[in-house]
Amino acid sequence: MKIFLERPFLFISLTYAAGIVLGTLTRYEIAWPWFALIALASFAILIFIWNPKIFLPIAFLLILSVGACSYQISQMVPAQDVSNPEFHGRGSLQGRVISEVNQKSKGKKEILSFTLRAESWFSAKRKVTLSGNVRVTLLNAKIVPSYGDELRIKGELSFPKSAVNPGEFDYRKYLENQDIRASLLGFGSHSIRVIETRPGLIRKIFDLRNAIHDRVYQLAPAPERDILLSLITGERTSIPREITDDFVSTGTVHVLAISGFQVSLVAGFVFLLLGWFGVSMRVAALISAAVLVFYVPLAGWQLPVQRAGIMGLVILGAVMLSRASDVITSIFFALFLLLVMNPNHLYSVAFQLSFISVLALMGISPQINDWLRTDQKISGSGSPQHIPWWKKVLRSFKITFASTLAATIGTFPLILFYFHVLSFTSLLANCVIVPLTTFALFTLIFVLAISLVWLPAAAFLIAIPVCFVKLSTGAAHFLAQFPLGYLYLPSPHWSMLVIYYGLLLMFITGLTKSWHPFMKRTFAIGTVGVLIAMLLPVFRTREEIVILNVPGSSVIFSEDRLGRTVLFNGGRGESFAQDYWTVIPFLKARGIKKLDQVFMTSMKRKFWSGLVRISNHCKFRSVATRWPYSRESGFDELIHKIRQQKGSLSGLTPGNQFLISESTRVDVIDAGSSRLNSCALVLNQRGMRVLILEEDCCVEEIKNLSGQFLHPEILYVSAKSIQTVEMLDTIAELRPQALVLANGPTTIPGIFRQKLEKAGISLFNLKQTGAITLRPGDGGFEVTPYISTTCV
Repeated sequence: MKIFLERPFLFISLTYAAGIVLGTLTRYEIAWPWFALIALASFAILIFIWNPKIFLPIAFLLILSVGACSYQISQMVPAQDVSNPEFHGRGSLQGRVISEVNQKSKGKKEILSFTLRAESWFSAKRKVTLSGNVRVTLLNAKIVPSYGDELRIKGELSFPKSAVNPGEFDYRKYLENQDIRASLLGFGSHSIRVIETRPGLIRKIFDLRNAIHDRVYQLAPAPERDILLSLITGERTSIPREITDDFVSTGTVHVLAISGFQVSLVAGFVFLLLGWFGVSMRVAALISAAVLVFYVPLAGWQLPVQRAGIMGLVILGAVMLSRASDVITSIFFALFLLLVMNPNHLYSVAFQLSFISVLALMGISPQINDWLRTDQKISGSGSPQHIPWWKKVLRSFKITFASTLAATIGTFPLILFYFHVLSFTSLLANCVIVPLTTFALFTLIFVLAISLVWLPAAAFLIAIPVCFVKLSTGAAHFLAQFPLGYLYLPSPHWSMLVIYYGLLLMFITGLTKSWHPFMKRTFAIGTVGVLIAMLLPVFRTREEIVILNVPGSSVIFSEDRLGRTVLFNGGRGESFAQDYWTVIPFLKARGIKKLDQVFMTSMKRKFWSGLVRISNHCKFRSVATRWPYSRESGFDELIHKIRQQKGSLSGLTPGNQFLISESTRVDVIDAGSSRLNSCALVLNQRGMRVLILEEDCCVEEIKNLSGQFLHPEILYVSAKSIQTVEMLDTIAELRPQALVLANGPTTIPGIFRQKLEKAGISLFNLKQTGAITLRPGDGGFEVTPYISTTCV
């Protein structure tokens, strides 16, 4: 009861969040929770009047029910919502822009993306009134809209793309957490028409944001300008992937996006500057609050920015009211307010990392500062002017180290759960890179202010923030090259995260409440034990074959019980980026940093081009390719990287056998073909045989195979190869137990299914099932689709 009275929002926000979790786990009619709410509210009022001591448990049940109801209500979709498949297809969507308009160039494509609040949908059949938010992507549109514009856009309305492979980024879930349930894709200069423009303060702020973008691009060179822009506005879509990967590997990717740290720095700098000029604290707090309200939309409305903005307004409001400010209260008030705005925020990665990091800084950093004695007076000094400079630097380094270590302890399980990366250089990298990017931010603000008065001087001074950015990117790249600088780890189970944070909370509470040393040691040992349990998957292997869903290409991964790993092809690289968005996340999610054997089943670029970027993340011990290989652009770069890694290179000659381990072997099959681009391979792994045929195989080749290779368990073939009934009859002669169809149509023709059923062959169409996993079982193998369990 005392905690509830002293810090009520601590109790309210956590109970409300627990209610959201309860609403996620339960499914019931919404009328029952509302009835329970009314009954509990009435009962709570009577209890508070009659006996305040038992009011707290009644209030807990009431807030818990409110949280559950709020989540259930947020999931209720009206019939006229944009997510209704009835309205999906080609047509025209009318609505109003409610977000910033992002512009990006990709080769000859100019891409615009923004969020539209839908109002009407025009199709060939009818006009209907719609509701809901739509993510719009326009290619080569001649008109660039602004916030508040009412538009009519021609395009195709559909569901956002969801994850179809393990470890892949789920774009649909990401948008749903922002209350966006549909996407619209439009092409060409006539795809957009502005119906009405609406001026306002938010529009002016976004116009200023665009002006900052243009000025930074005018002053700074690439790629430093992209990083500077991300520091001040949070826009990082144009940062090269190689730089982003270096920051991810060193655990410093958070500096590339606007966070609460930058917002706090700006508000605190304004408050101290006004105080230095003699402005009263109340007036300084009022002006700083106005700057904060202006800066939050300028920084792009990210959740960490909103959290820092709400916290800052609460603290500054306390100063204006001459009340004692409580940071803990401001944190949990921001937590409660953001969850009320959108309950789905609770499952956002940015939301979780933002609040966990700031709570870790509040709870753990003071303890580490005590252990490092950063508050101890520096000996051998009189006045601060006589303190040696190196002692000042050492003290600043200790404080930065304490903050970084506290944030690392708090966010490590979440980073491992979502990003599968364990960085051993993150502490050092943060101690170096965070100060450098902070200096870059402040000097950039100064240069932008100078550019309003004298542009040539700003063009000269821009070298200062650019220098800080070069130092930070250089440090990130240097630390990312350490051989044991980082590891990939599988995601721990969510229950381990709950246990970890529970033990950590009890340990911190014991430090602040002076508990018995035995209790402190118990919770400390328990926390370390959970950390070790999270690291154990590094030493665990899974015996399975995974066939990924990569349109237009083919990627197959194999791992045996001895931990030997094999990868067939790398998917498309370049603009398709199947390597970056599909294959690399899959390998990270499995904790793979080294591949024992890589096969290129085809010399077509769409099969091997992804291996160039994959080699930056994984070491290749041996690579086998078709000889002679073509000297296409990029292939020589791949060969050079393989040799740099001291990997061996061999050819795929019909009749060859590659012995990976005692339980895994790959055979190169001679199909009697004159093709030089691709070959047929057989992957043998403990009771599972996968015959891999690429898209240019023909009936004659499969007939030749049926004479020398009988009864494969799994036949993997591209849909482009299966065009005739004769091909189906030839496949039936091989008598596989399962046919895996890559790049097939969404709907399989009836005659296709009937012939396979008659032959007793199970069909797995990757477009319907997503990736599939094959595991050896009792007397055969088990097949697990990623998104669907339907098969023929």
